[in-house]
Amino acid sequence: VPKNFRKRIKSERVVLVMSARTAKANGRKLKDRAKVEHVFAQQKVRMGLTIRTVGLARAKAAITMAKIAYNMGRLRWLPPIEQPPAPNGLVCI
Repeated sequence: VPKNFRKRIKSERVVLVMSARTAKANGRKLKDRAKVEHVFAQQKVRMGLTIRTVGLARAKAAITMAKIAYNMGRLRWLPPIEQPPAPNGLVCI
C-alpha cells in the first residue's frame, strides 16, 4: 500500500482512500496532463507518428514536423485575428 493511502474496511472489502493532500496534488497534475495528452494521442494514433530513425537529430526533426502538422490543423479552427487600425491613416499590409 502506498504511503499516501490508508486502508478503510467497508462491507468486508478493503478500500484504499487517498489523503486530501495527495488528492489535491493529483488534481493539479491532471489539469496539466489533460492539456497535452490529447496532442500526443493525435500525433501517435491519427498521424501514425512512430519514431524509427537513427540519431537524435533526425528524431527531433520528425517530432518537430509532427508538431507543425498538428498546429496547422489547429490553425483552421482558430478565429481570425482582427488587425487594429493603423495610426495616421497608414495602410499596413
